[in-house]
Amino acid sequence: MLTIIGLTAFVTLACVFLHYEGLRGLSYFVEHVHHAPRRYIIVIILGTIALHILSVGLFAITYYLAVEVWRISSFGGSFDHSALNYFYYSAQVYTTLGFGDLSPEGELRILTSIQPICALILFAWSGSFTYLTINKLWKLHLPH
Repeated sequence: MLTIIGLTAFVTLACVFLHYEGLRGLSYFVEHVHHAPRRYIIVIILGTIALHILSVGLFAITYYLAVEVWRISSFGGSFDHSALNYFYYSAQVYTTLGFGDLSPEGELRILTSIQPICALILFAWSGSFTYLTINKLWKLHLPH
């Protein structure tokens, strides 16, 4: 039980750190690299999507470690232990689409329960960042 709680805490903190540094990098790009406003917007949107995909990947790696390395728990359903299945499951949970064909068993349910909470906060953070940054860009570059 302590192992899965530790893994859950670690991956959650890793995702927060990744998001912080990623948004900081995007902010630096907008403030210091001179491009047309449309390019900034594209970079901000694609950058935040990339951050979320990386977070899905971090959780997928954590599921892999929990199942394959430490043998904490397993999955029910049509799980074939491929990297694609770990990523697919993580994306399903992260986006709160839910799961039907794969389901966590045992202690893995703790990690599965915390992942969407983390994702919800990261989505809100990305949305706030995007809104504030684009609002600032429009004030600077659009005629009044």
